[in-house]
Amino acid sequence: MSRPHAIRRSLGEKKINYYGVSYGTLMGQQYAERYGDKIRAMVIDSNMDHSLGMRGFAVTEAQTAESSFTEWVKWCDRTVSCALHGKDVTKVWDGLLAKADRGEVTNPGDPTRKFTARDIIGDAFGAFYGPDWKAHAQAVAELDSQRPAPRLQAFADEEVNEVYQAAFCSDWSLPVRDFAEYKALEATENAITPHMRGGAIGHAAITGCIGLPEKVNNPQHRLNIKNAPKILMLNALYDPATPYSWAVDAHHQSRDKTVLLTYEGWGHGVYGRSECTKVAVDVYLATLKTPQVKRCAAVEPSATVALGAGKDKLPAGPKPGIPGWIR
Repeated sequence: MSRPHAIRRSLGEKKINYYGVSYGTLMGQQYAERYGDKIRAMVIDSNMDHSLGMRGFAVTEAQTAESSFTEWVKWCDRTVSCALHGKDVTKVWDGLLAKADRGEVTNPGDPTRKFTARDIIGDAFGAFYGPDWKAHAQAVAELDSQRPAPRLQAFADEEVNEVYQAAFCSDWSLPVRDFAEYKALEATENAITPHMRGGAIGHAAITGCIGLPEKVNNPQHRLNIKNAPKILMLNALYDPATPYSWAVDAHHQSRDKTVLLTYEGWGHGVYGRSECTKVAVDVYLATLKTPQVKRCAAVEPSATVALGAGKDKLPAGPKPGIPGWIR
């Protein structure tokens, strides 16, 4: 029995209203497959595509990480308030990662600690959730000049409340069978994402399951929803964690039962990013009428108030340096 089903039964309700974001969309998809007739309304925001194999998962995660980087660079090029405005942002970024690879980037608050390229990439990935482009540009500029960069910090070993990898490895079979296969995967990711080096979530999710039993509790399959009412899907075009292609594919797999609303902007988590996205969801939840509009225009991040905006309100991420890490 799924958790939403148990909650519904314990409340004595015949049907539920469900809103799931990020990994919560996978739970929503599962519930719709098994208990579609128990749903009154369902919104799944920033969607998983649970039909992907290892290569498809890695490639799409790499592509969306790189596209978020590219969008940040474009923002810096057009925005005077960007700390790197007027510079070759990509060149500065690549140079910073190269210096980190050589062990030349230290923590200004603790010169005994060094930042690795992965630390810096992880911070970028976290910034792209919001997106918090301005603060990230400032951090990169400060690190490049080795002036204090308060947004970045080195992470010490500590006990944390972390369930992401355990849950992920129960839902996905993405086997890497030997070191040669791992290096081939890494090479593919790096070719797709020369600036984000495979991204943060995709690579970590796959490698985090290495050595665990290949048999998973909930293996991948195409989405198969039969008895549910119309479900509203949301996704941003430039989401660093859940690629837009995932939402498109999940929608195609359930075309008769889902409606996809595209946010033409950036970040992870769509509801509340604009009047368009908020009204569409609110009207659907209140009336069960799916939106007539299929696309909502982007809103510049500095003016965005959304689920994904604000450091403490971001959907959970899988490791330190990514939003949602619980200390």
